[in-house]
Amino acid sequence: MPRFFSKRDLHFQFFENQSCLELTSIPYFADHSEETFKLVLVSGAQISEKPLRPLLIERFHSNTYPTIAMRNEWF
Repeated sequence: MPRFFSKRDLHFQFFENQSCLELTSIPYFADHSEETFKLVLVSGAQISEKPLRPLLIERFHSNTYPTIAMRNEWF
């Protein structure tokens, strides 16, 4: 299955461009490390590729997109 985003680019944006590791200097994030951030990215990638992507492709091909009324039913 072709990817719809580049993990390499995502890691570059997250670690190099946005310098997310600087967050660990804030007491709230002090327990986190580069490994923690990478695990979050991996988990997000798995969610987006396995359950989410097929759903979005199905909706794209069936031309059924959530409307405001549908979204109101969800909440």
